[in-house]
Amino acid sequence: MAGEDAGHLGALVARELLARAALDPARLDEVIAGCVGPPHDQANVARVLALRAGVPRHVPARTVARNCASGIEAVTSAATAIEAAGRRGFLERIPVRKSEEVVLLPVRQIASIVAEGELLHLTTIGNERYTIAYRLHVLEARLDPRRFVRLGRGTLAAVDLIQRFSPMPGGTYQVTLSNGQQLQASRIQSKLLRETLLRL
Repeated sequence: MAGEDAGHLGALVARELLARAALDPARLDEVIAGCVGPPHDQANVARVLALRAGVPRHVPARTVARNCASGIEAVTSAATAIEAAGRRGFLERIPVRKSEEVVLLPVRQIASIVAEGELLHLTTIGNERYTIAYRLHVLEARLDPRRFVRLGRGTLAAVDLIQRFSPMPGGTYQVTLSNGQQLQASRIQSKLLRETLLRL
């Protein structure tokens, strides 16, 4: 097996799992895979193995890279997403502090979410900015994946508010939103964007 790449090995496991569970790949909500060191030509291994396993292109896929904890982090991310969706459904409003009050911010008004340590900075369509203490991966699991796209390890952007992609050195993109905000996409996520949003 030494000569096999990560995408091929992952696809073998995924195909067998789908077959044993008698599960239609089109019914999947998302594919999450853990990989310590993705090959240079398979930046998003989860996407590669999903396609090779027969999962339709419309099903999103993401790779978790957390060194030795990559595999278990992929499992816990999936479990959190399943639990959140089954128990509460997707968030429609997020409580944020405004002066001395707590207001409920509609998710549809959020243009981007950027992590900074233990904090998340939420920027709205009107360029208002709010800060909450929350983990990005936990909040992401409670948001509709059709509404937001990950641009990097610490950045989410509203899909409908993305205005343009500007190529940058290293095969990455600078993403401009309709509110004028500019965000940098990572190399891995830029490759994923080319395979999804930037493909007809």
